[in-house]
Amino acid sequence: MITTYALSLSTVDCTEADRIALIDVVSDWLVDHYPLDSYPPGTTVRTRESSDDPVFRLTITESAPGSTHVETLTISVVLLADVLTFDVRIVSTPSASKVVPYTPPLLPLRVVQLVKTALHTVPSEDANRYITDAATIASTELDGQEAAAFILAPGRRLPV
Repeated sequence: MITTYALSLSTVDCTEADRIALIDVVSDWLVDHYPLDSYPPGTTVRTRESSDDPVFRLTITESAPGSTHVETLTISVVLLADVLTFDVRIVSTPSASKVVPYTPPLLPLRVVQLVKTALHTVPSEDANRYITDAATIASTELDGQEAAAFILAPGRRLPV
């Protein structure tokens, strides 16, 4: 099993309304990209959701015909002690008994769009800065020092 993508965003001071809004984003994304009546062959979709369960989990398993690996996308939304965590993972599992060289596929654009929409719905911080999909242009020395301080900040959790 090879983890080919992992992202976990935690946001403090969240409510049940924030959790529901994020679950709605994931559900809408699922309907847009995996319509119920048109799953491709080898695709399964499982959802764990309950009104009294703090964990929402969506698991999509895709195995293309003739492929040597099965790709599993897991999306979790968890609200515990006012901390809302949005977690996305893609895991590749060999489906053949022989050893085959494997190059993981590029990150699907649909996953990038989901993360972007989730960040707009529930803003998250890393090292006291909001995570954004916009590029930051450093045009002065002070801007460059600010970017370097952010990169080297001990409280950072995410790669640059």
